[in-house]
Parts: sequence; C-alpha cells; structure tokens
Amino acid sequence: MSQKSQNEKLVDKAFDLLEAGKTRQLRALLKKFPASLRQQAEEFDLQIIAAEDKPEKLSKAFDKYLERYENVRLSNLEIAVRLKIELIEYDQALEIADRILIEDQYNQTAINSIYVVFVNTKQKEKAYETANKMLEVWEKLDKDEEHLVDAKLKILLAATTLSMFHEAADRWSEVCDHQDSYPHLFASEHYACALRSLANLGRTDDAVAVLDSLGPDMRSSDNVIGAIPSIWFFAGEREKCYEAYDEMESSTVDKVEQIWNRGLSRLGFGDIEEGLEDYEIRWKWADFPSAKRLFANPLWMGEDLTDKRILIWNEQGIGDQLLFLTLLPVVLSKNPTEVVVEVSKKIIPLVQRWYPEVTVQSDGVVDTIGHQNYERFDFNIPSGTLMLRQFEEHGEIPKCRRLMRVPQNAKEKLLPANIANKRIVLGVSWRSHLITDARIGNYMSVHSILRLLELLPDDIGLVCLQYSLRDDERELLEPYENLHIPDYDFFEEVDTNAFYAGVCDLVLTAGTVNLQLAGMYGVPVLTWLPDRDWVLLGQKHYPWFENVVVVRGAVDWSQTAMLYALIDKLKVLLRIN
Repeated sequence: MSQKSQNEKLVDKAFDLLEAGKTRQLRALLKKFPASLRQQAEEFDLQIIAAEDKPEKLSKAFDKYLERYENVRLSNLEIAVRLKIELIEYDQALEIADRILIEDQYNQTAINSIYVVFVNTKQKEKAYETANKMLEVWEKLDKDEEHLVDAKLKILLAATTLSMFHEAADRWSEVCDHQDSYPHLFASEHYACALRSLANLGRTDDAVAVLDSLGPDMRSSDNVIGAIPSIWFFAGEREKCYEAYDEMESSTVDKVEQIWNRGLSRLGFGDIEEGLEDYEIRWKWADFPSAKRLFANPLWMGEDLTDKRILIWNEQGIGDQLLFLTLLPVVLSKNPTEVVVEVSKKIIPLVQRWYPEVTVQSDGVVDTIGHQNYERFDFNIPSGTLMLRQFEEHGEIPKCRRLMRVPQNAKEKLLPANIANKRIVLGVSWRSHLITDARIGNYMSVHSILRLLELLPDDIGLVCLQYSLRDDERELLEPYENLHIPDYDFFEEVDTNAFYAGVCDLVLTAGTVNLQLAGMYGVPVLTWLPDRDWVLLGQKHYPWFENVVVVRGAVDWSQTAMLYALIDKLKVLLRIN
C-alpha cells in the first residue's frame, strides 16, 4: 500500500472520529500522523478546541498555527479573523485580514473585518475609506443588490461619524427603499445616522418622516432616541428638543454625551445658566478635545481672592482660549495676589499685551500634583468655566471691554503704500484650518473673495488674514493689485496675525480666531454664523464683542446666499452703492 493511501486513511478516520465526537480517540490518532500530515493534524486539533467553546484557548492555538504555516486555507483564515474580532484582538485581526487579501483581494470577510476593526477602534477616516472600497469591489464583481445595500449602509455609518452629512444623506436616499427587501440589514444605528444627517442639513421634515415611519421597537431604541433631540434643535423647536432629552433619561444612552449635547442646545436657545451648568460635563466626555488636568488645589468657585493666587488654564483651540479670556476680569475683580494664565505658546505675547497685570505662560503638565511650580496656587480654573463663574455672579455674559490698539503708524509699517492709503482697508478670512462636512456651510471659499474683489470699488484695499493659505488660493489672489498677502504663516504667527487684523478698518471673517483678534483690537467685524450656534448664546446681537455684526443663516444655507447677504451688509459698512 502506498504512503499516500495510508495518509488518506488516517485523514478519513480522523474525520469520522471528529464527526462522532470521539475526542480522546481522535487525539490519540493525531499523534500517529506523520510529519507530512502535521499541518492537517493541527487543523483537526483546532476543530477539537473550537468544539470546546473556549474562544481564548482557540485564539492562542490559531496564533501558533498561523505563525507556523504560510499556506493556510482561506476558510481557516476567515474563521481566525472573525475570532480575533470577537475577542477584540484588533491588531491580530488586521494582520490576518491582510493575509487573506494577499490571496484573495476581493474577499468579503476580510474587507468587512477591516471595516469592523476601524469602526470599533474609532479610526473614522479609515472606516469610511474601507466602506467605500467595499462598495467599489462589490460593484466591480457585480455582486447582488443585497451586498450593495450592505456596503452603502456601512458608508452611511462611517460618513455620519465624520460629520459628512451630505454623503450620509445621499447614501440613505439610495438604500431607504430597500428596507422591506432586506430588513435584516437595517439596524437602529442606521436610522439614527439618517436622522442626524438629515437634521444637520436642515432637512427636518425628511428627518421627521423617517422617525414617523419607524415601528415602536425601533423608535424606542437607544440609538434612535439619542438622535431625536438634534431634529428638534435644528428645527428650532425648543420644547420638543428638551422633551426629547428628557426621554433619553430612561435609556442607556451615554449620559455624559447626552448632557454635553443638551448643554450646547440650551446655550443655542439662550438658556444660558442651564446650558453652562451642562457645559461643565465636558471633562467627563471621552471625545472632548482637551485633557482634564489634575490639581491638588481646589477649583475656584467664585470666592474672594484677596491674598490668594489663582491659575487659569487653557482648553480647546486658540480661538476658544481668547474668547474665554474676555471674562478674565471676573477673576481680577476679586483682588488676587497673583494671577497666572496658561495659554497655547503661540498666543503668549498677545495675551500678555492684553492683560499686562497677569503672568502668561505656556501650557503646563496634565498632572500637576507634586510639581513645585503649581503648589503655590490656592485655586485653579479652566478658562471655559469662567463663563459659569461670570454668570453665577452677574447673570450675564458681558461684552468685552478690554480692548487694545496697534502701535502708532502700524498700518504704514505693515502694509504697502498702495493698500495703506486706500479709503478703507478690509481684512478678509473665509475659512478655518480644519474643515469638515458639518462645518463647511459655515465657511466661504476663496472664489467668494474673488467675487468681492470684482465688486469692490478701487478705494477699498484688502488684506488677506487667512491662515494656512493654500498654494491654489494664493495663486488665485496674487494677481489683484488692491489685495495684500502678508508673507507670514499666520497659523503659527498668531501675534503677527493680530497686528494685521488690528490695522484694518473692517474685517470680514468666518467665525475663526480672526474674529477674536479683530474684536480684541476694536475693529468692526462682519461675520456669519448659523442660527442657534452656541457661541451666540441665543442672543440677538453677538454677545462677546460690541464691534461684531453677525449675518445669521439657516442650517446648510448655500454659499451663494451667504455671500450676497454679506455683500449687502458690506455695502452699508463700507458706505458704497
């Protein structure tokens, strides 16, 4: 009898014992397998362990097996990658998925596993890219409709997490008619993403229609309940918005995120005290962009500061830091012995000129306990909490009274003569450094500035205050003789950015740091913000600086509408026809 026939008999007998559940006999048989069948023996051993329903043990066995053998059946690799995801062993799952794709570049299990890993590890961009890759592959392979709907639903989820609401809404419109055909593909998170996306785009009627179409079980799911307040917020339905938040109380929705979002809604509707109280939850919110620092000294609660030292520490971006520091006088009015303000390094000179009576230094360490430099302070307070302390004492957020002036002859020193000698110098800034789909409606493009240049008379000179100016934007703007582009990196040189804003007669800017910079120098500002943006605090006029005029717009208003509304205001402010 040939060696091959003997091996076949061993394998067949092993299959029989495995099917009969005779584990002990099977293990004994596997020990008789020759070296040529060692891989098959280990595969039988994997099946024995799988039948024991011990995932961790099976995972370790797979680790050894996959490390030992390069030529592994796809079916085993697919089992392994699913197991790794089940056990939250994401790094290993990605390695196995990549191994599968080397052999089968269109493997559905591998691509789906990569998507799941990126979703669960909050790698939002990668999840979005993978979902789009999945759709591209399925379309290329002419997969059935069910596969395409599944891929589009994954794009819907990923796009929503990235605040790409236009993309998410488009995908929803492509799949919503397939709910009856593939009900198993549609889960509560898909409906929640559809609701959030439609609401953020101002399509509240569409969002309500989706909500009304849901059955009781889906309507009461945590994901859907968590999405409902945004519908009524963007619709301007204050009471319904708050009722929706109340409904969330009995759900298992993350209470911290719920309170944070409710706080922003309350501020947007003008319920300032309640909103500011909710705003304090930010340090417990996992996605808050600033780290909560640790101090041995207590949080300042508004006490008298005579003979006391206090540290005000920064949070969030530099625009937020400057905005919050408009309220520093609430601390100074308490007669402290020493006030130290920590801010981002790039704005230290600016803040020091603004508040010469305080000490300004750069960001400190997160855990200050035991650090000698922090032991002398009697109190500490994050700068965003100054809003609550101010409101608790005075019942209002006062407009900034601490204004600066640029040095004498600064305009002539900073600007070329052909700009400085114009009747009016207009500073322009149209976007943030970071633009997401959710925020893009709050900004203009450089093409809007080009349109302004065409409309403005010759006696108006312009200064580009835009930081992180792109090469393509610069190329479009440079030919205009009545526009000056300073040769500075305003993203890093904020102090210089401030001087240029300060020498302008008027500044047209999006709601970026340029708004604060111009505001601090008392320069009239024209800006635009969506209705119920929290920074407006529900007020008719801009609440932080007296010299700011706001053009308000509905959610997702068009850039064209935004531009011509601003042009109408500019004509008045610039005294032109």
